[in-house]
Amino acid sequence: MLHGLHRPDLHTAQVIELGFGHGRTAVLVHTAGCRLATDRTRPATRAQALHSLRHPAAETCAVCGAGRELGVTDP
Repeated sequence: MLHGLHRPDLHTAQVIELGFGHGRTAVLVHTAGCRLATDRTRPATRAQALHSLRHPAAETCAVCGAGRELGVTDP
C-alpha cells in the first residue's frame, strides 16, 4: 500500500499520482520523468502501477505514454 507523499524516484519506471481528500485513491499513472506529475506522486513498481489502474477513476497519462510503457490502453 502507498502511504505518505514522496517525490518521484527516477530509478522507478512509473509514479502514481493521488487525488485529494480522505483515502486519496490513485488518479493518474505517469512515467517517472513526466513533466505533468505533481507533488502528489509516489514511486511505484510496475505491479503497483497496474494494480492502481484497476480503480475506476485511475487512468494513464496521455502526455508521457505511461499506458504504452505498461502495455495497457485506457478504454
